[in-house]
Amino acid sequence: MNFAAIEKYLVSTCTAPATNEHRQAEWLRFSDVIPFLKSSAQEMVPVYASAYGVYIYSVFVPIDRLVGNYINDLLRWNFSPSSGWGYGTVNRGPEKENEPILYPPLDRTDSKVLDNSDPLFFLRYFDGRPNKKSYVEINQGFAHIAGVHWVSARKAYCRIDQNGDFDEVVKIQEGEKGFICAVKLPALELYMFVTSTVLIRVFDFPRSLRDWSLPKKSREKRILRDKKAEIYANRILVKGPSEKVDASLLRGVQIIRNQQPSLKSIEMSLGGSIAPHQYETFIIWDWKNKQVREWSCDSKGLSNYFEQSDLPYFTSPVFFRPEVLSKYKQDPEKYTVDQRHISCRGAWSLQTYDINDEGQVHTYVGYLGHLPHQEQLYWKAFNENPKGGLSTRALTTDFMGQFYTEPDPLEELKQCLLKFPHASHSGEKTPIWSAPGTDVEKSLKKIHYVITDSQKEWSDQVLELAKVIIDGLNKTSIRRLAKTLKCDNPGLGSIKLLCACLRARGIEEDIVKEVCDPLIRLQEMRSKCSAHGGGQIPNCNLKKDHQERLAEVSQAMKLFAQLIERGVMNFANSARL
Repeated sequence: MNFAAIEKYLVSTCTAPATNEHRQAEWLRFSDVIPFLKSSAQEMVPVYASAYGVYIYSVFVPIDRLVGNYINDLLRWNFSPSSGWGYGTVNRGPEKENEPILYPPLDRTDSKVLDNSDPLFFLRYFDGRPNKKSYVEINQGFAHIAGVHWVSARKAYCRIDQNGDFDEVVKIQEGEKGFICAVKLPALELYMFVTSTVLIRVFDFPRSLRDWSLPKKSREKRILRDKKAEIYANRILVKGPSEKVDASLLRGVQIIRNQQPSLKSIEMSLGGSIAPHQYETFIIWDWKNKQVREWSCDSKGLSNYFEQSDLPYFTSPVFFRPEVLSKYKQDPEKYTVDQRHISCRGAWSLQTYDINDEGQVHTYVGYLGHLPHQEQLYWKAFNENPKGGLSTRALTTDFMGQFYTEPDPLEELKQCLLKFPHASHSGEKTPIWSAPGTDVEKSLKKIHYVITDSQKEWSDQVLELAKVIIDGLNKTSIRRLAKTLKCDNPGLGSIKLLCACLRARGIEEDIVKEVCDPLIRLQEMRSKCSAHGGGQIPNCNLKKDHQERLAEVSQAMKLFAQLIERGVMNFANSARL
């Protein structure tokens, strides 16, 4: 049962059928509750609910307590949600007066089996909280074992699945009607396995067609048992003056056990999966056997340089259309795309890739086998025959074991911006450029080379580059310096104001142009093509155009950083340099 279905049931169950006497009678006899308890013990399990007149609470209990006549003991439960640990003092004789003592959660439940059990949630209260409302707090031991963390935007405790997506393991809904908390069954089963416990849900369903305070003529009590589902409850039917049942109460327990085989439970506890890893086939360049062929990325079917075999090498190249990288570049929150490496948050990584002179993305077949199967299928959709060889950089680093020393404008720009210097104002650091927002690395993750002929990719990258470079200029600091140098002009933007400051400081005109002109051209292109969509995309090789634009911006920012380090933008230095 999913969370939406749980909530829908709890909303519907609190209201009696309007006029149909037969349906009202069934509702009062709880004919719907046992099926709900059964179905809600799968998928997403409601473990705490105090809403819509229903009470459900769940605790972990050592499995070895379920001996003897434990059912009758469990049915005597009588407790509210635990607020956690407590403390006090106790007198143990004349010499042990006021001895400190800790009270564990649920130390008194009226059930010996449930006493001192391990709650899954605590109900806390804090006077300093807005509206002074109670709130729920998860059992920290369970949260650590399940590997979950609170994500406020999702109102859930989440972990990252094998595809790098948020897996909402624990859902919490807090509303005017109360709380509903539910947990995915596999997380519960893992905790039960490693702690040798069972999960026991206590529940209380009151129903009435009238005011409970009105006189009651008689009560009928019956024990309901579903041994297979391990649901046990006391049902009380209440008759009013008309001799008809017009109120009822269902109060009981349900025992939920770990149903997974020992092997799967062990693999779950080790963070693995009982399902075998799947491997796709790819068109590879089998340079060992001098042929292009289709081959599996399973490392068991690949060889290395030290063994005698006809199998292709682990490092057999595989080639892809450049669009394969688009998905990763468009979601920097989830993926990190470096010059030679791609990773997905806490889930998987592609150890190496590069782009050859023909614009093909390439990697090695063995590394594709490390990806989740869903990711392998994605890459396979872009797989194609080689149109050329490996990039010079890949040959140099991966096969010759040497450093690649050719300049890389994008990498140089990122390194420059990561360490961009500050100017000085009265001895204090003053930013002239800083990454928009608070995270420089996060901003830089969005800047990439254009590797396709897509006009949208080119336009997007022009916009991202301008956001980082142009929007990062601190107009307030630059204008303050311009006023000091008496070259301020209210009509100038940050770039032209910067030019004015550099000229006022006596910087040679060719250096001023080398710093400012690339920024001016970038801003103009952004305004024409990216931000407003009213201009024309250049009729040229977009990949080359973007690389040249990136190179000149990189050079401009490196030169600008050198000028700042020389003190050109310092406020205290009013002399011409």
